[in-house]
Amino acid sequence: MTHQELIRKVEWKDLISLSVKETLIENSLTIPWFIISITLAYFGYYLLALPFSAFFFLTGLRQVHNGFHNSLGTNHFLTWLTLFVNSILMLVSIHAVKFNHIRHHKVTWQLGNQHYRKNLVVELLAVALFIFMAVYFRIDFLIYHISIMLVGEFLMAFFAVWTVHHDTHENPELARTQRVRWKNKLTFSMFYHLEHHLFPAVPTIKLPELAKRIDKDLPEMEKKQTF
Repeated sequence: MTHQELIRKVEWKDLISLSVKETLIENSLTIPWFIISITLAYFGYYLLALPFSAFFFLTGLRQVHNGFHNSLGTNHFLTWLTLFVNSILMLVSIHAVKFNHIRHHKVTWQLGNQHYRKNLVVELLAVALFIFMAVYFRIDFLIYHISIMLVGEFLMAFFAVWTVHHDTHENPELARTQRVRWKNKLTFSMFYHLEHHLFPAVPTIKLPELAKRIDKDLPEMEKKQTF
C-alpha cells in the first residue's frame, strides 16, 4: 500500500486546527521547565536542575518541531520568534535544523535560499553573543545551562533521529512509533513518529488521537516500537 493510499484511509484534516487552549499549551510548554531549571542553577542546585533541564530540551524539541510544520497555531512572526528564542536557549540555529528536517539532511548554506541563510546567520550570531556574555561575565547558572544544552545537542541525533528511524530504510515513510501510554506521557508524545511521517501537518498534541484512528483504520499496518 502506497503512502497516498494509507493516508486516504484515515480521517485527519480535522486534527490540524488547534483550540485556544491547545495553542497556549504548545507555546508555553517549555516555560515551567526552563524557569525551574534556571532557578535551581542560580542557587547552585545543579544536580536538582538536571531533570528539569532535560525536560526543557525535550519540550523545546517538540515546540520547534511543530514550528517547522507551522503547527503551533500562531502567525508567521510568532512562529519565527519561537524558533529564534529556542535557537538561543538551545544553542543551535533552529532554522538550519528546520531546513535539514524538511529537506532530509541537505546542507542549509549550500541549498537554502536567502531567507534561510539570513535566519541562520542571525541565530548563530545570537547564540554566540549569548555564550560570550555568559562566559565573559561568569554567570554560573547560564554557563550550567549552556553546558547541558551542548550535551543535549550531541545526543539529539541519537534520540530524535536514530531511535525513530532505524531499521525502516525499506519503507522510510513508516517510521517507528510508541504505543505505551506512560512512555508517551514521559516523552511528551515525541515518539509518535510514524503518525508524524504520514500526517506531518498534525500538531503533536493531536497525535495520540491520530494514533487511535490509525490503529482502527489500518490494523494490518506493522507498527515498530521506538523503545
